[in-house]
Amino acid sequence: PVLLGPPSCCTHRGSGVTNVFFWETVNGIKRLKWLWLLNGRITSLAFVPFEIENDLTLPPAVCYEGDRLHVFITVLNDSEHRWLRPVYHMFITPGSTWPEGVFSAPKIVTHVGRDSAAAACSWGPGRVDLVGKNPEVYLPIMHHVFENETWSAEKKIPGTSPDYESPAICTWGPGNLTVFYKEYDWSCRFINYSEGYWGTVHNLGGILKSAPAACSWGPNRMDTFHRGTDNACWQKSWNGESWSGWLRIDGDPLTGAPSACSLANETFEVFIRSPTATQAWPPNLFEGLWRKTYDHGTWSS
Repeated sequence: PVLLGPPSCCTHRGSGVTNVFFWETVNGIKRLKWLWLLNGRITSLAFVPFEIENDLTLPPAVCYEGDRLHVFITVLNDSEHRWLRPVYHMFITPGSTWPEGVFSAPKIVTHVGRDSAAAACSWGPGRVDLVGKNPEVYLPIMHHVFENETWSAEKKIPGTSPDYESPAICTWGPGNLTVFYKEYDWSCRFINYSEGYWGTVHNLGGILKSAPAACSWGPNRMDTFHRGTDNACWQKSWNGESWSGWLRIDGDPLTGAPSACSLANETFEVFIRSPTATQAWPPNLFEGLWRKTYDHGTWSS
């Protein structure tokens, strides 16, 4: 199969399980494929029960909330509302060796703007945070909270003004969030949420050619990634006190936006499309899926 759009990933911390999602075409219908890795090995494949027939292929937002896996799918709406993208929400509680159970019926929870997708994270059972670009240009990123099995009304994240790319969100501890986004000057911006309040927007610099990705491997630790103008993957890290410089991660020429997730302390994985990626998977299994892993200071070759 050939990836039709950027992949998405999330992990179930402490279990060794990584989930990777990407779109492919089956008999002219786009279907969302679910790749299940256990300790880095491909274990199984499945399809998420959701099909689309349009030309827009945006990465889903995925996250674990306790043992429950949430999937948010952003799709193209009809031509009359081409600037609005409905976001569908589904969830499932997977088994210990392969995803068992049944996905909930997809329900629209919000709308995002233009060619952007939603992003999601969870700091613990009973809580999911969802962000997306405002359907109106130049307006702040929208924030929704899933708590006690109910979605809150949307609220604006003050001071944010992203371009048309999708934002990223990660949590680095209960009650703490960080949202990253690409500004109109192509720089990477971020804003923190703590103790119920959003802070101020900060500029990390860089020149982003894609939407950013973000993950956290422990309390007060964060990493953000993007595809640069040289089509390489770039990384910047927060160590609890200060940000590192931008690090270029060697690898194949890349396309699209990256996705990042962490399995354990000081470890994470990055997935992105690459027309020449073959080193991470058995031959001809997934054309164009690039994967890099970071383990206690060392990147995979």
